[in-house]
Amino acid sequence: MTSLTEAHDRLAKAVARLERATAQGQPVADDAEAEIAALRERCVALEGRSEEASRRLDAAIKRLRTLLDA
Repeated sequence: MTSLTEAHDRLAKAVARLERATAQGQPVADDAEAEIAALRERCVALEGRSEEASRRLDAAIKRLRTLLDA
């Protein structure tokens, strides 16, 4: 989970840097715009995986607590 979170953070920072560069009027090639779009898609996918992992961990913890309380 930590590596997924770290990858998500790096991706978000890279997208933010690219967006700042474009907002400052620096020329951005079509390749960079395509990369931004790809990074956004990957970010969404990673967020989904992170949420799913969190739900599954919560369910596992709940089951363990139920077993320990029995």
